Amino acid sequence: MPKWLKVVLVVLAVGLMLCGVCSAGAYWWFNQNKDRLKDVGDRAKGEGSAFAYEHDAEECVDEGLRRLQERSGIVDQAEHKLFLEACLEKAKRPDAFCAGVPPRSELVQSATWAIDRCLAKGRPQDQDCARLMQAVQEACRSPG
Repeated sequence: MPKWLKVVLVVLAVGLMLCGVCSAGAYWWFNQNKDRLKDVGDRAKGEGSAFAYEHDAEECVDEGLRRLQERSGIVDQAEHKLFLEACLEKAKRPDAFCAGVPPRSELVQSATWAIDRCLAKGRPQDQDCARLMQAVQEACRSPG
């Protein structure tokens, strides 16, 4: 067997072992934290629904972005998106709220729209903001 092939096989074996260790670690972490994560998600949905009773959809987006500014870890971002989804589901939408919102299946248009929307909200070049805007796209594609 040529030396280069041995090197390639060793690199592949090490890569597969690392993937296995990372997967096992992620499984263990989620398993250890599933109850806490469910509680966080339920609380975020409840807060979003409650916020919607006194605010419109645009204010829901602003509140989601404010929360994102305070905390933006991976779990925090999921929490904020759940808040925004619940808020948008219950909140009154201004007439132009969904104007120009592309479907998520249109990847280039979606990315451009999210970047423009975040720029208009004072969050230029903010990937966290762009990910949060997915909740707006989902809300605008459902009746509400």
